[in-house]
Amino acid sequence: MGGHVDRLLFIRTIGSLRVLVEVARAFLRQSAPWRTALDKSSNPFDARELSVLVHKMKGSCYAVAAFGVAETLKLAEASLPQMTQATWMPKSVELKNLITEVEVELAAVILFSESGSLPDSSCSELQ
Repeated sequence: MGGHVDRLLFIRTIGSLRVLVEVARAFLRQSAPWRTALDKSSNPFDARELSVLVHKMKGSCYAVAAFGVAETLKLAEASLPQMTQATWMPKSVELKNLITEVEVELAAVILFSESGSLPDSSCSELQ
């Protein structure tokens, strides 16, 4: 199974995985507060607050090249106005699980970078 973060596309468009490391750190700083806010806005259900939060999460996923997760968040954001707490709760669990998977990938990118084994700019090194 492939990962959620498209490192090869990131390096082709941005030019360096070192940038991804910095963006990954910012993403990881935000992810715990996102979970707290998701829980808070889910019970009682607040579609407006959730929409703002999911929008921020979507943008951050695009920033780290987790495009599939970003698209899932986009669909969740679009469906929020029609949702109830009962229909939202399973989606909330799904989104938290996806964010956790992205976190694991980004933590690995940071770990490899800190160990010196992360290639900086050669796409061929990533294939």
